[in-house]
Amino acid sequence: MANINFDLLVTIEDWAGALQQLLDDAKAAIQANDQQARVDAQGALRKFTERSPVEAENLDRIATGAIGDLFEAVAATALAKIAARNAQLEEATKSIRDVTAHADKSTKSIQFEKVISAMDKAKSAAEALKALETALAQPDQTLLRRIKDVTDAIDALTRLAA
Repeated sequence: MANINFDLLVTIEDWAGALQQLLDDAKAAIQANDQQARVDAQGALRKFTERSPVEAENLDRIATGAIGDLFEAVAATALAKIAARNAQLEEATKSIRDVTAHADKSTKSIQFEKVISAMDKAKSAAEALKALETALAQPDQTLLRRIKDVTDAIDALTRLAA
């Protein structure tokens, strides 16, 4: 990067020579695909336009155009990097969707297992109540009726699940 002492530039030819050095630096930065060098070149060209005399208006337009050209080169690099980030985001989003779908399936499976377990327990309780009903030698009619009601309710629940 050219180190230009703007205080030493006197004639328009001096200013034109300095601009040529800055343009050479800008071209090298673009060819090297060096983003920091491009940003530095933009800064130097901007400083050129700020420090140049009024008589160097034509040179300022050239410098301003070069700043725009450098911006486009930086923007193109930034757009390419953003496009890569978008691809990474899409990949991450797909991964999240896959994990969520797997978790949903696991949750449904666990819930179904709980229903089956509850049904098995209800069936076991119904069988135990039937065995108790049969085992009562002299059944108490009220107790027998309650046991039968509970047994019927459990049987109805079991039929619904089947």
